[in-house]
Order: sequence, then structure tokens, then C-alpha cells
Amino acid sequence: MRTARTITYLSAALLAAAGFACGGGGGGGGAPQVPSAPTGLVADAGDGQCSLTWNQVAGAESYTVYYSTQSGAGTAGTAVQRPTNNATIPGFTNGTTYYFVVTAKNQAGESAPSAEV
Repeated sequence: MRTARTITYLSAALLAAAGFACGGGGGGGGAPQVPSAPTGLVADAGDGQCSLTWNQVAGAESYTVYYSTQSGAGTAGTAVQRPTNNATIPGFTNGTTYYFVVTAKNQAGESAPSAEV
């Protein structure tokens, strides 16, 4: 009996140590963090539309593209939700300048905006 009890305690201690070392420990790996601001935003104008791409952001679940005819509008512009790191947005007027920023989102919140293009 004494041996069985010692093995049980040792097993429990090893499992607890393994969980701690692997990010376990009951916390589920910690709370999610707000993603970083997207980088590498590129806009390519087309006939009445604009195609955008940007670098994927670790931990992002979705992205929001904001656009405006006013520079510096940032997240006050019109918003378009995207599940991936690209978008083609129709409905633009040829010859008009549009400004774009992108944010990344997850359960913890929305990132700061990307650099404006």
C-alpha cells in the first residue's frame, strides 16, 4: 500500500509539472491579447474598385478595412469586415482619391490601425 500511494503522489506531481511547463495549469494558456496592428497594406486601384492586401496578424480572427476620401480619417471612415487578409471593395468613383487603414480583431478587441495608404 505504501508503494502505491507514493506512486500516486509522484504521478500527480509529474502531471502538474508537465501542465505548468506546457502552459497549462488551469489558466487555459492565458487570456487572449489584442492583436498587433496590420502591416504591409497595399492598395491597387481598379475600374470603380480597389483591391487591398496586407500581412496576416498572429492571433487575428478577422480584419476591418476602413476607408474615406479624407486623409487621417482612420477608423472613423466606412468599415468593411473581412475574414482574411485581402479585400476587393467595389463602388468607388474613378478619379477620386480614397484612403485606407486596416485593423485586426479577436476576442480581446481591435488593434490599432495600420499605416494609411
